[in-house]
Amino acid sequence: MALSRHTFFIALRRSFLVFALSGVACINAIAADKTLSNLNDKQESVRIIEPKKDVPVAKAAAIDDERFELGVFTGFLSVEDFNTNPVFGVSFSYHLKPSVLLQLNYGQSAVDKATFEGNNNFLADNDRDFTYTDVLGGYRILRGRSFFGKNQKYNTDIYLMGGLAAIDFAGESNTGVVVGASYRVVLTDTLVATMDFRGYSVNRDFLDDNKRTLNAELSFGLNLLF
Repeated sequence: MALSRHTFFIALRRSFLVFALSGVACINAIAADKTLSNLNDKQESVRIIEPKKDVPVAKAAAIDDERFELGVFTGFLSVEDFNTNPVFGVSFSYHLKPSVLLQLNYGQSAVDKATFEGNNNFLADNDRDFTYTDVLGGYRILRGRSFFGKNQKYNTDIYLMGGLAAIDFAGESNTGVVVGASYRVVLTDTLVATMDFRGYSVNRDFLDDNKRTLNAELSFGLNLLF
């Protein structure tokens, strides 16, 4: 009878221990489920904001399918044996190919008296106009970009120019040779700024002095593309 009671208490203690462990396991499972549920709720409430990383791409203006240019220019013309005076003119260009340019220019400059003239007038007033009409061909030797500030860039070209010119000055009309260079900046798809240097080599018979003269011009222009 004592053994049976002892066995009963052992069985009862084991049953209580199993029940306690089961309760603890159940409580842990409920707590874990609640924690997981809270984490899911928090994850659903989190809003991820992606930063905008769209970097604007700067596109420089270029000569696409435009072939013609019409513009005006002004600058300075240095006439040999005389002096340097303002020059004004108009220009028409045709892009035969991306690297080949044909150009027609007309310019005029009123030449002042030279130092050697003193108080004399070796030229009549209407003979002091230096006018020229030239036909030039140009070949692009450099192509690049010019930057003005951080956010402005422009396509640029440098052409070597050469051709012939009909020149009227000092009561004479002569044909001369023209060589030079043209620096061109494409401002927009319809506008080009130019800086040109041209040298006009021509024979001139002045005061019984027949010689070949070199007359240099530096000009700045603005052309319309179409």
